[in-house]
Amino acid sequence: MRFERREHRPLYMMVLAPLLAIVVALALAGILIAIAGAPVLEAYWRILMGAFGSRLSATETLTRATPLILTGLAAAVAFRARLWNIGAEGQFYFGAIAVAAFGSKLLASLPAPILIPLLLVIGAIAGMVLILIPLWLRLRFSVDEVVTSLILNFIAVLFVSMLIDGSKAAVQWRAKIRSAVTGETVETDLFDLIELEGGRIKSFFEFCDTALAARMMKQ
Repeated sequence: MRFERREHRPLYMMVLAPLLAIVVALALAGILIAIAGAPVLEAYWRILMGAFGSRLSATETLTRATPLILTGLAAAVAFRARLWNIGAEGQFYFGAIAVAAFGSKLLASLPAPILIPLLLVIGAIAGMVLILIPLWLRLRFSVDEVVTSLILNFIAVLFVSMLIDGSKAAVQWRAKIRSAVTGETVETDLFDLIELEGGRIKSFFEFCDTALAARMMKQ
């Protein structure tokens, strides 16, 4: 038995296939909920109300779901091109960093109709820059892009973590925010901007080790 691609997909199959997948997923999850001893219908009702039970919960659900949806679509485009990009999460984080940097400081004075599309382009370019690393390794050394793009996820996540609370530069940014909110003057050292934690830098060497191992396995 083998699977063959359909040359023509009827409309009803395109509509029913996602619905059937949802029903099967809910049924399988319901089995696990029942095994845990919880009421299945009540559990699903609470999930539904928690996600869409109020205006706040609905907006929060959409806010959290939108990046996942767009990142999934971006990965789907790469898959159709037979590029196995497993680093969409890291590319999303890099795009978010670029959008935060440009949107909060450099381009904040622009009107919203111009700023929002421009930030979308900037975020896409930032994510593209990150995928250029696995692409170059693939073309130059035949390193499997699955491995390199996956490892870059961890580097991107740790880099964002460093920007938030893992470096002294983050302390300066938090001090500026506190000064803006409370009116207090908080002194920080300008050299804090260029200091990084050694624990974060090691991720770069882990990436290099993994790429080298993948290259050796190819030979």
